[in-house]
Order: sequence, then structure tokens, then C-alpha cells
Amino acid sequence: MKLRNEMENIEHGGIWSQLGITNFLEGDIFSWYLDAWDDQLAEMVWSIVNTLDQYDPTTLSVEPAESRDLLKKLYQGLFPKTVRHDLGEYYTPDWLAEHVLNGIGYDGNPDKRLLDPGCGSGTFLVMAINRVKEWYEEHRHACGYGEAELIEKILNNIIGFDLNPLAVMAARTNYLLAIRDLLKFASGVEIPVYLCDSVATPMAYGNLFIGPHGQARKIKTSEGDFNIPVEVTTSRELINKYADTLEFCVRKRYEAEEFIQRCQEENLPIVGKELHLELYNKLHSLNQDNQNGIWARIIKNAFAPVFIGKVDYVAGNPPWVAYENLPASYREDTAEIWNKYNLFPKGGWRARFAKGNTELAMIFTYATMDNFLKEAGKLGFVITQSVFQSKEGGKGFRRFQISWLKRIEIQNVDDLTAIQPFEGATNRTATIVARLSRRATQYPVPYIVWKKKSRTTPSSDQTLDQVKAVTSRVQRNAYPVAGLESPWIILPPQVEKATIDKMQKGKQSYRAWKGCDTRGGNGLFWLEALKSERNLIVARNTTEFSKDKNLPTMQWVFENDLIYPLLRGRDTERWKCSPQFAIVFPHQGDSAIEEKILKRKYPKTYAYFHEMREYLSRRKMFDLSRKKLAFYALFETGDFLLSPYKVVWKYIAQELTCAVFGSHSLNYVKNNIVIPDHKLVEVPFEKKEPAHYLCAVLNSAIARFIVKTYAVGTQISTHILQYIKMPKFNEKNKIHIELSNLSDQCHEAALKNETKKIAELEFKIDQAAASLWGIDDKELEAMQQTLLGLEGSNLPD
Repeated sequence: MKLRNEMENIEHGGIWSQLGITNFLEGDIFSWYLDAWDDQLAEMVWSIVNTLDQYDPTTLSVEPAESRDLLKKLYQGLFPKTVRHDLGEYYTPDWLAEHVLNGIGYDGNPDKRLLDPGCGSGTFLVMAINRVKEWYEEHRHACGYGEAELIEKILNNIIGFDLNPLAVMAARTNYLLAIRDLLKFASGVEIPVYLCDSVATPMAYGNLFIGPHGQARKIKTSEGDFNIPVEVTTSRELINKYADTLEFCVRKRYEAEEFIQRCQEENLPIVGKELHLELYNKLHSLNQDNQNGIWARIIKNAFAPVFIGKVDYVAGNPPWVAYENLPASYREDTAEIWNKYNLFPKGGWRARFAKGNTELAMIFTYATMDNFLKEAGKLGFVITQSVFQSKEGGKGFRRFQISWLKRIEIQNVDDLTAIQPFEGATNRTATIVARLSRRATQYPVPYIVWKKKSRTTPSSDQTLDQVKAVTSRVQRNAYPVAGLESPWIILPPQVEKATIDKMQKGKQSYRAWKGCDTRGGNGLFWLEALKSERNLIVARNTTEFSKDKNLPTMQWVFENDLIYPLLRGRDTERWKCSPQFAIVFPHQGDSAIEEKILKRKYPKTYAYFHEMREYLSRRKMFDLSRKKLAFYALFETGDFLLSPYKVVWKYIAQELTCAVFGSHSLNYVKNNIVIPDHKLVEVPFEKKEPAHYLCAVLNSAIARFIVKTYAVGTQISTHILQYIKMPKFNEKNKIHIELSNLSDQCHEAALKNETKKIAELEFKIDQAAASLWGIDDKELEAMQQTLLGLEGSNLPD
């Protein structure tokens, strides 16, 4: 029991409390083992103690960065990579944190306040402390104060929040290591790293909760809501004192009335007595169930955001989590905050699905600037680059307006996508610098693209200077492509926005649609035709295209009328399409054939669906048609899928690749109308000539340049026709006819793999497309030259 008592003493502060460090260890959720203590657990703890005894603690005093690296690796090892991914946690390399701090102009002045609202293991906090120390060494004699006041300023002005308790523990440890040489000058230390929510603070949750017994502020926890009487939430000192009293009384098993008496003796304001009793009884009940030890501390930490005041700088790497991956309860709890900042896309079911591209980092940016940043204060964040170029998901973010008097003025963006700064993760990384202002963002926004000089990816162990030595930076200019909330187009200096505007005049005559979506049922609907007999076809379902490994492979007899050639994204390239498989298509227009009709007219196909009903029902089916859908229904369907000619392009691609496709004969399949899958976007046509006209224009260097400079490579969707407008095909217009004929010739050359001829024809297409939009030779050449680099692996200098 001696070991257990010693561990309990440590968990409640131990030697650190005796040294005046009040919150290094708080008896938090990691102290659960004390309640589960037995001989086996004691043996395990002794094993850990003996292992730690082999380390020399004096090595922590040699080099602070090395000490922090040790804890970073420990932190990453304790938290599985999959969990960190789900939490949106990416360890920030020191050089990237340094780059962000440079960007906001943080020079270490101790009187300037800095907050990291998602501090993780404390990288930004420690680097800020190191800058303060460097500043102090340089200004020691001029500033007029000593180390005692310096440590007080650090503790008051460099602050971190995080919702992950392990991250908070790691950050506090790193913070303590960073200031250890100053501790002897401090009279008392509360490490300003708190376990709390930067977005849904007690204030943000809520105005005031008004109950029958008075007013309270609400804190949401896994054990339900805690209603904290408002009279004890007016200052940090007051809520801390109240939480300490709560914890003391619960641990010592005071009765509820004795708790009230203790509060009165401590001169704590007890106005709504019933609320205090309700809260105490709830904590007392949890204590009896061996679930105490954390709740009073959680209350204390949760109110930290309310009382820190305004800061000069916000810096950090907020969590990267898509809205749809957030816990449902958190989405519900924060819905009012998302709506407050108009961050949700609007406009029907497509907008509802676009929420999947809405990132938690967006609300972090808005909420922290609104709640914590001084006017004219600066924010520097590591953020996903897609917020600037995803059409719907980032639309609300690009308003850059908190309220009429509070605007987010984006000052510059660095795009680090090409150098992939996070080890073991592939994502679109950017850093932003923004100012809280009454002035709107001014365009163009300076946009710097980083790229590697060689194939070697910069290491997280390198310094910022070392990373800069192995990378280059390209100056670009960012503008909304069409309207303030539209995706950004990233232009080189030699291409003016006025040139792009020429392609956006007038009315768009064409509409694009996404191809047919099985919504997770490719292995069910996609078929390999094996043979045919009369009006029947024998085919097997293609389980190789299914994510469901339990899906059976079956040969089945289908009515040929419902089988069509299938065009997949991988079957499509510029000027060429090569269908290989078929699709069973039980639809008439937008709707699935009624079940009673399918049973009567197509019994063999219905029998197949009935056999596969279990697997069909597992798909991600959403009622997008505002009516109950058949269990075999497809999505993104309509008459456009059965048009005789289609211009198609890949939805996911590094560049715009268009082709015209008409009828196609596939072995054993009677129908020759080709149905594109959901990885393709299509524009339907009844005639060949206008289809080739549109295809030529979209395959021109001009159109490809526009798409490449504004669209995320995974989202070359239907929206491109909103930003590339072209006049309707006119068979009497010579330029239109020329473009149509050139496209037809390119398709013929592609079938014969005549690459030289295609290059010659594409040069003529560029000239004709330039004439269509009134683009001069100089403008065209600038776009062509830039495109050569944009469609390569890296951006050009």
C-alpha cells in the first residue's frame, strides 16, 4: 500500500504541488488505476519505476529541444496513428511552427499574448517561450525588469488549450521543461495549458441556463450536463476556488449541507443554493461510483477560455476533422456555433452532402478569432488547403466575415501541398496569416507555393533554414474565381485576372451532370457479360470492385433490355474512351422501375436483386428524391444518362481530360448507349457536332489552365461550367465548326495513338479557343507556358 499511497500523492500534485506548481498533475482520468489497485497492478507499476530509474534525469537539462523530442515520440507512441488521424491530430514539425510564428510577426516580446487553441503536445507554446527568452536576453537591460517578472509574463501570456487529456499532459510537461530555468524566480506556478474546448466554451454553449433555482452556465460531459451556478463564474480565481472546494468536500465525503457551509466559510457567493446542492449531489454520486477525481478539475479547466481575455496572436495547428466524422453529439452541440458564422453550405441536398468537406479547422479559425483575438491581432494556422478551393465545403469559410464589424483579413497563404510536411500523412497542407479587422480581405492575396528541388521530402527534424534550402517558393496571386465566396483561382504574375474574366462573361449554355452512382454497390451492379441467348444475357457480378469482401460472386441470367455498356473513370482519357464492363440499370429516367413492374417484366433481374438484397441494403442510401427509394435504386440518375452523345471527364484527376462518347457495341450487350459511372462528369448531347465543339473547348490549354488553377484535383466536378462559359454551338459559326472538326480529328488520332498529330491539332484548338474568347497571343502563351508546369509533378518557377 505504500507504493499506492505514493502514486496517489503524485497524482494529486506530489512534489510539484510542494514546489508551488499547482496543476501539473491534477488527479485526472489517468489516475483510474488507483481505484483498480491490486498486486498485479503494483507489480506493473514497479516495473515502470525500475525502467525509468535507468534514465538520467539530468539529460533533460542539456538541450530543451532534445527533451521535447523525447516527449513527442512518447506521445505519438502512446496514441495509435489511427486514433490521432480520427482526432485530426498531426504532429507539427518545429520548422513549420517556426514558419507560422514568423508569418504572424511574433518576436517573443513578453508583453504580447499568444494562444494556441489546439496545442497538442505544445510545439507552438515551447517555441514561443524560447523566443521570449531570446528577446529577454537581447533586451535585458532596456526592458527594466528581472526574471521574476519575466516568468510571470510568460505564464500570463503564453496559453494553450486542448481537448485531448494526454496532449494536455504532454504540453504541460514540455511547458514546464521550457521554463525550468526560471522556476526558482516564481512564487507560484499554474501552467497555462488547459483541458477545454476552444470552440464550445461555457460561454459559447450558452448564454445563461435559467432554471427554477437560479442561473447557471452549462458544461457538457460524458456524464451529462453540469450546471455551474453563475455567481461562482465571474472570475478565474473564483471558479478555481469553488472547484477546489467541491473536490475537497467530495473527497472527504462531506454532506451536501456541510459543503454549503464550507463554501460560506470560504466566502464563496452562494445565491442559488439549490443549484449548488444539485451540482454537489451529482459529483458526490459519481464519487460513490468511483468516478470522481476528475470532475472538479474538468469544471476548472472548462472555464479557462472564459477568463484568459484577449490575445495579440493566435497560432497553431487546429484539428483536421471533416464535419461528417465528428461525433453526432458534438455536431448537435456546436450546430448553433456553425450557423452563427454561416459556415455550412446552403442549398438543398447537394449542400447537405458538401458538409462532408466542411472542416473543423474552419470553425476553429472563426471562433478563436472572434472570442480571443484583439482587434488587429493576427492568427497563424496550419490548415487544409482545400478550404480555399473546395466549391461547397469551403464556401462559408471564404466569406471571411465574423460580423459586420469583425472581418477576417487574409494577408497571405503558403501552399505546402507539394512538400507534404507531415510524416506518414498525405494531405493538402497550407499555412495562413489573417488579421482581425474591420476591413475585408483584399485581393489578390499573396499565395506562395512551396515545392521540392529534388524527390527528397523535407524531414521533420530539419530546421526552417534547412527546409528552405531544399525547397523553392513560387509567388502566385489568389482571387475568387467568380464572386467572393467562390473557390480561389491561383494565378502566376504573368496572367491577369482580367484575362480569366473574359471566359466568365455571358450565359452558360451547357449543364454538366455526375455519372451514375451505385453508392457503394459497384460489385453488385457492374457486370462482366459472358454470353447471350435470345433476349437474355449471362453475366457475373464484379466482386473485384466491391469493398464488401463477403459479397458472393454469382453468374446470373438477366434480361438484356436492362444491361448497358459502362464507362468508368479509368476507361477514360483525353480524346479516348474504352468501355470494358456492363451495368444493370433498373431505371426509367430519374426513378427506379417500380418493384411490381420489375417483377412482372424483368423477373430474372428482379430475382438477382432479391438474392442480393442483404448487400444492396448495406449501401449508403439517402432519400435524395424526397420519396422512399427501391432497395435496388441507383443514384445520380436521369434521362441525361441515356443521351446518344456525351462529353465526359474524370471527377478525380490531376488535370481536365475530356472525351466525346457516342454509341458503343459491347460483347453480348444489346443496348449501345453508354452509361458513365460516378467518377465521371457528363454533358449530354443529341448530336455529335456540338459535343465535339464543347470537348475541344474544354480540352484547350485555356480551359485546362482555369481548372488547374482553381479546382482541387479530387473535385473536378460539374461546377467547372460555372466558371468556363462558352457560347452555344452554332453550325453557321466558322470557329465553332472548326473546333468541332478538330475534336473529331483528335479522337480519330487517339485511336491510332498518333501523338504527334494530336499535338498539332491541339495547337490549332488553342488558337481557335483564344479567338472564341478574345484572348490575345501574349495571354495565350502565358497560360500555355504555365500549364506545362502545372500539369507536371511540381509547380514551375
